[in-house]
Amino acid sequence: MKIQVLLNRHAGSLKTIDADEFADYVREAFVRAGHKPDVRVIDGSELESALDAAATDDQCEVIGVCGGDGSVSCAAGVAWRSGKALAIIPAGTMNLFARSLGTPLDLHDAVDALAEGRIRDCDIASVNDRAFVHQFSVGLHPQMVESRQNYPHHSRVGKILASVRGAFDAFRKIPRVRADITLDGEAVKRKVFGVISCSNNRYGVGHIPFADHVDKGELGVYLAPPMRPKDSLVLAADTMLGKWNENALLEERSHKRADIRFSKASGKIKCAIDGELCPLPQTARIRIHAGELKVLVPFSP
Repeated sequence: MKIQVLLNRHAGSLKTIDADEFADYVREAFVRAGHKPDVRVIDGSELESALDAAATDDQCEVIGVCGGDGSVSCAAGVAWRSGKALAIIPAGTMNLFARSLGTPLDLHDAVDALAEGRIRDCDIASVNDRAFVHQFSVGLHPQMVESRQNYPHHSRVGKILASVRGAFDAFRKIPRVRADITLDGEAVKRKVFGVISCSNNRYGVGHIPFADHVDKGELGVYLAPPMRPKDSLVLAADTMLGKWNENALLEERSHKRADIRFSKASGKIKCAIDGELCPLPQTARIRIHAGELKVLVPFSP
């Protein structure tokens, strides 16, 4: 296969090694497996234009990206719309979609596994036509992401510590999100929320929040009321420990579509799409696109 691999030199794990040497490793691994790789080391600011170029390259069959969840999300949207396959070399802090796919988290192990891998049909979700591979969220999670930005970080460990400090800041002022939610045409009675989250397939339990399966053709929908700081802390801890299903405040559902209309009273609240802060739309139309994303994954018998 002809595969174009884009290495984001500013991604967490790539910053700790020689990116050009790693590019040689990627190139050699795919050549040994019989592929035709085109490997480039780029800055994060070049990612979108490089992805667009790969999408319009008639000879390119697979778009590969080495980066964090944000880079993966961007690449997935381009691959989905262009009909090309996506390959992920995880180099971020959480690497949530890569975990769902069973891709090794070590850079070199991931390359070796993908070079001998296979193409698989996976699900992808969208909100107002913007693709996402992990989740769309409003409420507590975006507030934690926004608070994290107050603490500069330059490494994976630094980002984790900033996330912890940002979380404690977020717990002091719990968001109240007013919204009308319709799930597969059925209206949700609650109108005020502390957590609204829609994921690309339901989260598994016993680990950090990522889907164990990305081919079930469903959205995972998670709703919780506004909470006291103590309750928010407990919910966040339960979520990171994979015990969110034991928390009485969090309601889980499975649906094909979610339509959310946010009240103007929600004010300056933001949303997060695959971890990226975005302005809150007045209306969010969330859909699951079953089997529409082709992904290069490690081979499994």
